Amino acid sequence: MNALLLLAGRIAIVGSLLAGVVHVLAADSSAPNARGDISITSEGGLEHLGDALQVIYKQNVVVRDPVDNPRTVIFCDWLSIQRSPDGRSILEIGAATNVTIHMMDSKGTNVLKGDRAVWTPTNDLVVVTGNPPVLETPQSILTGEKLMIFDRKTGGFQSPGRVETRIRQSGVAPFLSSTNRATAPKPQP
Repeated sequence: MNALLLLAGRIAIVGSLLAGVVHVLAADSSAPNARGDISITSEGGLEHLGDALQVIYKQNVVVRDPVDNPRTVIFCDWLSIQRSPDGRSILEIGAATNVTIHMMDSKGTNVLKGDRAVWTPTNDLVVVTGNPPVLETPQSILTGEKLMIFDRKTGGFQSPGRVETRIRQSGVAPFLSSTNRATAPKPQP
């Protein structure tokens, strides 16, 4: 019986910490583009690393920001949210394994794909690496050799090193998948 009470207490603590994470993500006035509640779902549960102020979601993770009219949707197999020491702001959000990020703006949908992605709110940059990193826009497909950096404030992007760009003649993206299979070939050396 004591073990059940202890487990129930831990679940309640984790629940309140998660509520704090979602509240910080949704309402922190210092967060860029705070737009409302964020939904995070996962099929493999979550783990809260107490003193580290970190929450990890596992298996088929989906993030919708904001919930009611998502402008950003993240698909991945692992997501980590790192909070500041005072717990009032987000320091970093990291996604790994089969990462696909859909970002909607006035020009259409941009889709970033790779093995890993890290977003830092201080500069509002998303850095995607691996598999190789691919950025699909309504106008083009950009495949990087090592990494892709997307600026959420300006909509600009860069990819140091060797790149391949396919320019769409129709200007319309024929695919926007939630899988991480790059549709563009890797750049040839």
